[in-house]
Parts: sequence; C-alpha cells; structure tokens
Amino acid sequence: MRTWMREKRLSLGLSQERLAYKADTCGRTVSYIEQGQRTPEPAIAKRLAAVLDEDWTRFYEDTK
Repeated sequence: MRTWMREKRLSLGLSQERLAYKADTCGRTVSYIEQGQRTPEPAIAKRLAAVLDEDWTRFYEDTK
C-alpha cells in the first residue's frame, strides 16, 4: 500500500480522479497504485510524481 501517495494527494486537496486527470491517466489506475495492487509504468510514475512533487523513483522503493 502506498500511503505516502494517498497522504500527499490529500494534502494537495486532490481526489483520485483529479490527480488522474492532471497526470493524464485514469482514476482506476491511481486507485490501484495507491492500494499497492499495481506498480506504475515509468511514464505514468513520472507524470504522477510531477503532480505530487515527488521523485518518480519513489514508486519503486521497497515498501516492506
């Protein structure tokens, strides 16, 4: 589970759908990534990270 992503999104006042729109992806993708059900492709990780003002490699850090 990527709680950092959810916390950052909420701190920016973004819904999953709004984050998805700004990152040019779909809300379902954001939901799956936040829940840890998917790891985003690098292109999507880069777009999400840009909106969240995070390093895109954070999506690939070990969460254990």
